[in-house]
Amino acid sequence: MGDVFEENPSITFGEAAAVCGQRWRDLADAEKQEYKDLAAADKERYAREVAVFKGRNPDSVNEAQEAAKVNKGKPGRPRKNPLPAGMNKEPRRAKSAFK
Repeated sequence: MGDVFEENPSITFGEAAAVCGQRWRDLADAEKQEYKDLAAADKERYAREVAVFKGRNPDSVNEAQEAAKVNKGKPGRPRKNPLPAGMNKEPRRAKSAFK
């Protein structure tokens, strides 16, 4: 992103993000795959480092990641219902409270 600002010193951050997004969309799939592979390797490295930091076995990290994908949340925890039972998503209005 630094070269975007060098090319256009007066560009705003939002405009620079748009330019970077366009550059990403213009990349060939093979070029994108290089970056996706780097991101996947870094994600695995991060998960191992967090496991070591938290005192867990780094080999169990892959199992936890797979569980998180299945549960779509934190591993080992069921997802909480965002609203308590009996509540609807619409807030109560003053008119409906005094009917």
